[in-house]
Amino acid sequence: MAEMVYNGQFSQEEADCLFYFLNTGRISLNYAILRRLKHPVRIKETCRMTAIAIRQLMPGEEKLITPLIREAFDIHISVNYSAQGVIEFYKYIELAAIRKRMQQDHEIFITTSGPGVTGIIELRNNNHISLLFVKNAHKGTGIGRILLQHAVDKMKADGVRQITVNSSPNSIGFYASQGFVPIGEEEEERGIRSLSMKLDLEG
Repeated sequence: MAEMVYNGQFSQEEADCLFYFLNTGRISLNYAILRRLKHPVRIKETCRMTAIAIRQLMPGEEKLITPLIREAFDIHISVNYSAQGVIEFYKYIELAAIRKRMQQDHEIFITTSGPGVTGIIELRNNNHISLLFVKNAHKGTGIGRILLQHAVDKMKADGVRQITVNSSPNSIGFYASQGFVPIGEEEEERGIRSLSMKLDLEG
């Protein structure tokens, strides 16, 4: 499947879109191959018109993202944190805390499919990734990569030269696959384990 998607006929965004369709069963593999080989333009048009969309989260919409974040955190990340770390993270994603950050120097972008939110990325100071979560049912469909690329493109357009993230232990591999490199060693603060990583945008 990966070779079929990434053979150069599609942009990265279009490839991610097709990858999402295949992994969520929205189109069959045979249909995808047929359209891929005979009608690539139609696949591209489908991807551009897909219900997968990225937009900025607006004030008052905080409730749209907290269930997704908490579910993903509880399943994939909380096991690596102490009880104190879990409590601290829960505080960070309280509605009032999110609202306060949005009023200051944070921006949040979400992916949606139909009426539901499928992923979320939060940026601080337009150069640091504070949160990146994908709805558990949509993991492995390329949404995390799509959100990260959206953030990278935005920062590049704004002249940012370096992006940083404090990655949870289980996300280090993902960020490394996207070009991030470690800065120092893993640290633990108030029960939250993280590894500082960076992505240079120069050149």
